[in-house]
Amino acid sequence: MRKLKIKFILIASVSFLAVLFMVLGLVNYISLRSVRENIYTTLKIIIDNGGLPEYSNKKYSKYDIVVTPETVYETRYFMVTLNDSQSYLQIDIDNIAAVKNNEDIEQFINIALDSGRDRGMFRYGGLHYAFLKDKDKEGRTVIAFLDSTSRLISVTEMAHFSLYVGCISMLLLILLLSIFSRRAVAPIIKNMESQKQFITNASHELKTPLAVISANAEVLEMTNGSSEWTDSIKNQVTRMSELVSQLIVLSKLQEHDELVLSEVNFSEKAEDVCKSFRTVADAAGKGFEADINPDIKIIADERGSRELVSILVDNAVKYCDDGGTVKVNLFSKGKRTFLTVSNDYADGEGVDYSRFFERFYREDQSHNSEKAGYGIGLSMAESLVEMFKGKITVNYKNKVITFTVVL
Repeated sequence: MRKLKIKFILIASVSFLAVLFMVLGLVNYISLRSVRENIYTTLKIIIDNGGLPEYSNKKYSKYDIVVTPETVYETRYFMVTLNDSQSYLQIDIDNIAAVKNNEDIEQFINIALDSGRDRGMFRYGGLHYAFLKDKDKEGRTVIAFLDSTSRLISVTEMAHFSLYVGCISMLLLILLLSIFSRRAVAPIIKNMESQKQFITNASHELKTPLAVISANAEVLEMTNGSSEWTDSIKNQVTRMSELVSQLIVLSKLQEHDELVLSEVNFSEKAEDVCKSFRTVADAAGKGFEADINPDIKIIADERGSRELVSILVDNAVKYCDDGGTVKVNLFSKGKRTFLTVSNDYADGEGVDYSRFFERFYREDQSHNSEKAGYGIGLSMAESLVEMFKGKITVNYKNKVITFTVVL
């Protein structure tokens, strides 16, 4: 329940954050662009008219710049007319208070000329300025400078306000999601619980008829002798019994009931498993190599650690190519323990390895009994590794499939 709630809150929060970021970012971008174009349009009006014209209720440019009776008093600017050698011929500083000496004027001109652009923005003396370089009605080069501090501050304040609104919205969303997330994931939890209960009940219920079938097959053998039919019945009962056992173990793994984590000598468990499977591999005509470093200890469950190695080695022996080799390696690097189990698998090209740990998934979709299995083992291995706070991966290279466990 807790993991599902966290996942639900995380997905919803990230989705909302992405939408919020795009919306607020777009609004602030449009606002900044509008203000910048408004500033440059104002500078263009100043150059074209030799200064701001008197109130005429006339709109300029596509941005609907309107010169009002107060515009002349609100707009702080100055203009510099340059000659062909880039020296100033005429200066109009009657409409600005922050620029009064030649040194400041030369600094402004140098900033505009050194930029290499016809328009731009810069900071000087703690204030924001914009400039526009253009030709006047007489064809002379004119650079107009506009104090844009108040306009840009309004954009900055809007950006800060948007940030505050976004943060508050995220906090409120997380709070609401935390309150209602249990209700949102409740149907999923109920479905999962029902599935686990069904698996547990079905597994226990199947034990009795399987025992009866097995006993009846043995009676038939005693009365009529062994035949291919009784052998088939016994083989299928054995397979079904293994499936029931795996389902019961899987159900217990999900409930975390019988797992007790403690320090386990992983090397001993791996050695025992390798000894038991070496004879199986030899009988099937397959090579078996094991390189296990001694006295490697991990925090795990005593029985579960052995089961983990057994599942991976059994899978490797089962699917190894005829005449191929199964390799088991156990070693430590720093504070981490690595278990790798690999086998030759010529038909591994094009297999969807991302689905190998899905429950009941088998790469052989025909489900024939040539290689006995139910697609449960690797799912159990993944569950065990997760309980041991580790990670399991699978990869295929050079016709060899390798499972790697990091604990």
